[in-house]
Amino acid sequence: MQPVFDPDQDQRHHMITLMMHVCERASHATAQGKMIKIAIASPIVAALLDDTFRFAKRQARLHANPI
Repeated sequence: MQPVFDPDQDQRHHMITLMMHVCERASHATAQGKMIKIAIASPIVAALLDDTFRFAKRQARLHANPI
């Protein structure tokens, strides 16, 4: 999981692989026919996850050190 969320690494192929496995698990079928859609959506999902984790970290720091 670390390569998916490491901003210093190219996340594309890690996120595509992760999304492919999620798609296959959820649909109980091969993701081969959906690979173009997965490849297009993966950078968007990676950015969303990165933003969400950064927000959660900021919130955790704020609540750990109340003013």
